[in-house]
Amino acid sequence: MKYILTRDVLISECKWLQRDFLKGEILYLYEGATYNCISKRGFPFTESLESSPFFEIPQNAVTTLRYDMDGNPIGPFEEI
Repeated sequence: MKYILTRDVLISECKWLQRDFLKGEILYLYEGATYNCISKRGFPFTESLESSPFFEIPQNAVTTLRYDMDGNPIGPFEEI
């Protein structure tokens, strides 16, 4: 499932990240084994579909990416 960042997530906040992630970037929910290394405040993501490694992003920094009837993405700040 695709998610979109609703705010910047910087290395200064999440020391385990390899880079800063910026508002509007698309991430993919990782559905493989995480071996209990994701906290209760985060979700596991990857940068491309069905890839690894996964990394944790805070739950309050993402929302699911939705599409309108024509298949165009609807951002998290627009009403359906």
